[in-house]
Amino acid sequence: MGYIGTGSPNSSLKEDGFWEYNPALDSWTQKASFGGGIRTVASGFSIDSRCYLGTGYESGFTWPADLWEYTPDSQTSISALSPTFISSIYPNPFFWHATLVIEIPQGADLELDIFNMQGKLIGTISNITTNKVFIERDNLLSGMYFYTLKSVDGLESVGKFPVQ
Repeated sequence: MGYIGTGSPNSSLKEDGFWEYNPALDSWTQKASFGGGIRTVASGFSIDSRCYLGTGYESGFTWPADLWEYTPDSQTSISALSPTFISSIYPNPFFWHATLVIEIPQGADLELDIFNMQGKLIGTISNITTNKVFIERDNLLSGMYFYTLKSVDGLESVGKFPVQ
């Protein structure tokens, strides 16, 4: 299965839907309405069985900074993510290394997963107990990467960063 969401505010394709493609039937089915509105150049990726869509451009020179999650099991909804932990990365973009700053409660134990644009897991940093994580470029090629921060309770925060 494949997924796509939203449309372009500047063309005849003005959709706010989230669609699933079935290659066996060569057909598209609308699965849910996208609550983030019609936009273009949005970023989308999947991790495990969940699909994420966000950022992009809305008409009127608006660049939203939101991220939405679709779970195929729900079949009818796509919801905005409200991360438990707020995170930021600097410098952004980075060349050799970066620092991820996380606002977390004291005593939390997190895991950071880094994914490439194809959704492939590139690396994991475990047992994060401080509010700063140092990320080395190592074998990261130039491009966009996504990250998830997870606690023992599940997914807590999702973000992205470019590497030059």
